[in-house]
Amino acid sequence: MFKWFLTGNRIATNSVMVKKEWLQVVGGFDENLRSNEDWDLWLRIAYRGCGFRHVPKILARVRIHKNKIQRERFKMAESGLEVFKKVAKYADKNILNEINFKKEEAYHYLLVGKALLEMGQGEKAREILKKSVENDINVLNSCYFLGSYFIPPVIFNSLGWFYRKMMGRIY
Repeated sequence: MFKWFLTGNRIATNSVMVKKEWLQVVGGFDENLRSNEDWDLWLRIAYRGCGFRHVPKILARVRIHKNKIQRERFKMAESGLEVFKKVAKYADKNILNEINFKKEEAYHYLLVGKALLEMGQGEKAREILKKSVENDINVLNSCYFLGSYFIPPVIFNSLGWFYRKMMGRIY
């Protein structure tokens, strides 16, 4: 389960039941995180060996408000990267190598860089995007890194919206 959770936060918090003992073992939610505290918790619980079960019924509904997600994109991306850095400190390096941790980490740097570009913070975005390219050079992060030098922020904002729309993302 731990490796599966490393590829993204796949569970809505309001749809989970956890035994109190597991929360005590891992120390509960990390209140220092600005976001993604649930993903951090699932990772720590899974790493310790807690099993997860899927119930094939809709048990909870999540309302996603477009404007709220747009405003919080940077916060979500930044805290996702922070969760990844935490994992790198405690997880077995062999497990991290199995899932190509550097590539996954590069993706989180890319998300932060994209959010910064959409906010018009090109210089900060370049610093972050450079780390993405250093971890895993690929077409997407390379284009964002190079484009951050000469493409106006409003274009990145539009391209970001278009990309999410084409990929079927609702935000």
